[in-house]
Amino acid sequence: MSPRKPTPAAFLLPFLALAATGCSSSKPPTFHIAGVQLREQNERGTELIFQIEASNPNGREVPLYEADYALLLNGQHVFQGVRTPEATLRRYGVQSFSLPVVVAADQMPAGTQIPYRFEGTITYVMPGALAEILFDRDLRRPKATLSDSGTLDLSTALAPASSDSTQANAAN
Repeated sequence: MSPRKPTPAAFLLPFLALAATGCSSSKPPTFHIAGVQLREQNERGTELIFQIEASNPNGREVPLYEADYALLLNGQHVFQGVRTPEATLRRYGVQSFSLPVVVAADQMPAGTQIPYRFEGTITYVMPGALAEILFDRDLRRPKATLSDSGTLDLSTALAPASSDSTQANAAN
């Protein structure tokens, strides 16, 4: 009886174990909503810009890959989107990026004080060559959550239009 040949999975297991422990020293970035801006409102809909603040607790840069996010107004799902944040977080740094939301006119609640819930996940690349290889091979794609709720205050934003964009407040 001849000895059994090792399967390809047997070679891969030690590599994956090493990868899991090698990436564990890095911490995930954190995300929160820093503000909401009313960019445009007309008879077809409303465009809001959610300003996201990201913090990187690592000593190496962290590229952001994809944001998958949704907006609920008055408890009703009004927007779902996927976008590239087009940002790389500096080491031990804080950086902002924006995510647009467009709400159709027939889904925009009446009034100027609108309860909202913003939910999403941000996919990012952990620092290190091994982490990048695992990411590129679609073996490990880490994600961090982004969640916020409050009231959109559109009262000042709906005043007569000016040439500048008007800031809407996100109260927690």
